[in-house]
Amino acid sequence: MKRPAFITFLLALPVMALAQTISPTEVPDTVVWYTEGHSLFIGGHGAVAYKNNPPWYGLRQHIRHVVVEDGISDIRDGTFAGMDSLQTLSLPLTLESIHGRRVFAGCNALDSLVLPEGFRILYVRLGGSGLRYMHIPNSVYYLGDNLFDGCARLSGVDLPNDISTIPRYCFRNCVRLESIVIPPQVEALSEGAFAGCIRLRRVQLPVCLQHIYEQAFKGCNSLRRLALPDSTDIAYGLDKCGGLQDIQTGKDNLRYKSIDGVLYDKAGRWLEKFPEGRGGSYTLPDTAGIGLLSFAYCYKLQNIFVRPTHPFYRSVGGVLYNRRRTRLLKFPPGRTRAVVPESVDSIFGYAFYFCDKLASLTLPAGLKEIGPNAFDGCKHIRVVIDKSPVPQDIDPLLFEAEVRVKAKLYVPRTALAAYKKAPGWGDFNHIIGF
Repeated sequence: MKRPAFITFLLALPVMALAQTISPTEVPDTVVWYTEGHSLFIGGHGAVAYKNNPPWYGLRQHIRHVVVEDGISDIRDGTFAGMDSLQTLSLPLTLESIHGRRVFAGCNALDSLVLPEGFRILYVRLGGSGLRYMHIPNSVYYLGDNLFDGCARLSGVDLPNDISTIPRYCFRNCVRLESIVIPPQVEALSEGAFAGCIRLRRVQLPVCLQHIYEQAFKGCNSLRRLALPDSTDIAYGLDKCGGLQDIQTGKDNLRYKSIDGVLYDKAGRWLEKFPEGRGGSYTLPDTAGIGLLSFAYCYKLQNIFVRPTHPFYRSVGGVLYNRRRTRLLKFPPGRTRAVVPESVDSIFGYAFYFCDKLASLTLPAGLKEIGPNAFDGCKHIRVVIDKSPVPQDIDPLLFEAEVRVKAKLYVPRTALAAYKKAPGWGDFNHIIGF
């Protein structure tokens, strides 16, 4: 400690016009602390760690400045919790790690955090703080999940060069973050890494990136273009990135090929991911097929076309069928009304997957089969008309719970009793004969 052990000081309380003199205080964990005005000084050696609240917790609302002095190597959970007036924090060169979800809980006035060179582990949640910018030194090799989750004021961050992963939900809901450069050694963007970054426009991915995990860019509606490195596997990493209009790859990409900004497999025979931000119509090449989730979450897409020469598909009215038009394969997610033609006897699994705008659905009399998950995510259907005289055998969870409660199901009057007893159909609250 820089201050002699027995010098007293004046504690100023801004709300109470009082002055109180308190001696420097030692705790069993080789930590010494004292306050001076609105400042807290913490010294000693080793870790600042307490099973319960730290001894200065009762003063937390009056502390505006904290100085952690040389000798402290680790700061743990709850150390600064509840310091809602904390404005500055000075950390020592001896500090190597910060552990714990609640280290900075409630520090919403803290707008900067400078870590010393030599710092190694940052396993903390900074969400709720007032951080605007942060530089993380290159000595750091580990970042914890949810690191900046909820840092609503954060507009910039320098990440260390040697980390290999951007952790789960690391930047979730950093609503002012507009650009990010991913360090050169990063091999994976974890689940939800940038979810909710609504202003994120530019992302520079490193050449060694191997994986973009589930919904890493969910809700990044300002992100229009993304260039994938040659060895990157997207899995479901671009799902729910509602602004994306252009996905690009290099000619040496090992997995994918970009055709007019749409992502296909390397051979161009399989549509892997249609950019969710694109609207209007899309014409599938004659050489390509689609997967169950190729058009998932494409809420702006109105039509899916193929040329008459396509060997597998037929498009009628912008809806995709098999060549004989007996099976409905894919319905455009941007539409509000679906009338399935009388020629159709089966609906393919995931055919209406997350057609979130769909409000009205009419099924033909000859429909015999509805595949699994055909209407997953179609929460806004309010009218279902099924013309079949015999209720189809369906999964009880084929329709969303909200639909079963709120929608009106219209069926032939002669089959009304059968529908009320049939699994899945009988779960509708409103079944009406016509």
